[in-house]
Amino acid sequence: MKQLDFNSIYKNDSQQSTGLLFIRAYHKWHGLIKSQLKTIDLTHPQFVLLTTLAALLRQQEWVSQTDIARFSDMDVMTV
Repeated sequence: MKQLDFNSIYKNDSQQSTGLLFIRAYHKWHGLIKSQLKTIDLTHPQFVLLTTLAALLRQQEWVSQTDIARFSDMDVMTV
């Protein structure tokens, strides 16, 4: 099998790749968040919705599904 050339400035040291470091940090953070939210029986999307609602209610009297979707960058039908 022919080995493909990995065209990257990090091809000789992938451990220094910004993308790889970011995804590792993200997965660590997401795992910690999920484990903490599990103790209160919430999923991460539910947490995002609730915190978004709380933030918006500090700014305006009424909050719609569309407001939450726009603020949290989520699909309206997911909210």
